[in-house]
Amino acid sequence: EAARWGGGSRTYADWIAACNNNLGFIANRTPVLLAQYRANGWYPNVDAAQAVAGNGRLLKDDDVVPLGEQAYLTGGAQGTVYYTLDGSDPRLEGGAVNPAAQTYAGTAPVEQAVPLFARGENWKYSDNGSQPADDADGKSWKDAGYADSAWASGAGVLVFKSGDASIKTALSRYENHASSGTQVTTFYFRRTFTAPAAAEASMKLVLTDYVDDGYVLYLNGTEIARVNMPAGAVDYATFTPATANPAEVTRTVTIPAGLLKAGENVLAAELHQCNATSSDATWDMGVSYVVVGSATGGLDIPPEGVTLTTRVRASDGTWGALDQVRLLGTAPRGVVPPNDAVRVAEVMSSTADGSGDGSEYLVLTNVTENVADLSGVKVTCAKTGKTPSLTLVLADGLV
Repeated sequence: EAARWGGGSRTYADWIAACNNNLGFIANRTPVLLAQYRANGWYPNVDAAQAVAGNGRLLKDDDVVPLGEQAYLTGGAQGTVYYTLDGSDPRLEGGAVNPAAQTYAGTAPVEQAVPLFARGENWKYSDNGSQPADDADGKSWKDAGYADSAWASGAGVLVFKSGDASIKTALSRYENHASSGTQVTTFYFRRTFTAPAAAEASMKLVLTDYVDDGYVLYLNGTEIARVNMPAGAVDYATFTPATANPAEVTRTVTIPAGLLKAGENVLAAELHQCNATSSDATWDMGVSYVVVGSATGGLDIPPEGVTLTTRVRASDGTWGALDQVRLLGTAPRGVVPPNDAVRVAEVMSSTADGSGDGSEYLVLTNVTENVADLSGVKVTCAKTGKTPSLTLVLADGLV
């Protein structure tokens, strides 16, 4: 608390650094924990089969599969994928296949990373010791089309640190390219690259970075990632919350649909130092875009929904971990929906006895493409038997 609020030997920067370290530990802990469980025989060596959408997105409980789309199961490369629709385990006690289990004969969409450019290629850079000014057309240094002809150019790894064998391009340590004085706090980089037409559909990029200390990354002027940087607005004088030694790290980032364009694009980055006396700065990055391969043999999800319970059985008889997900379907327009087409999505009750204080609400969701008629529908508290007075706010699809 002293670090968070001040007044002690610890500072707010110490608190932020500790938070970031803990978040990084948590984010990377799952594969470590699974490996430990597997080493002790507490978790199967065969991964769970999971339900995904046609674009490769992992499906979660109560996700709605749109009309005309299907759910697909992963895990086929490990063995035979079994699933049930009644909530039962595909594996019986003792290891036999549940008679209620069905074999999944389809394939799941597989993500593939297609390189745009590799590490070690050329970057435009500014190491003068100030944030680059807007150009004559008012464009920012991070925008596509910005006039960067006056910037220096060099191949990665771009570094300032004496004796570093990884250096391909030397950056200036001091402002205005001086031999001493005030050190540069933030370096600016730009790389123009060409993407094929297939890349326009991509909503993920794979970054392979080699940096010291932290950065904010922009694609065509839009921020898409920040690493070892504080939240909120940053400028030339912003320091990173923690130090970082250069090491090659691969990261996957989600980007808005259509941000990556066929043809010319610009990736821009600002590389920040951890403090005013840092002994080094390092920048290099390679980038790929992610596409999803085609899938076959998907499962149709009925409008009333279904519970998919899945396992993989390897050729040696070893069963994988159990996975279960409840999915909802969509009824076609003009078809009378089933009785549970309108579902309770959220309930808020502010009192234990259900008597209410006026702040309660009930959210209903229509999962069909039909208009659902709520005439005659009433809500009754199961605990008290009372029917509360409700104000109905109608949205599209409810009358």
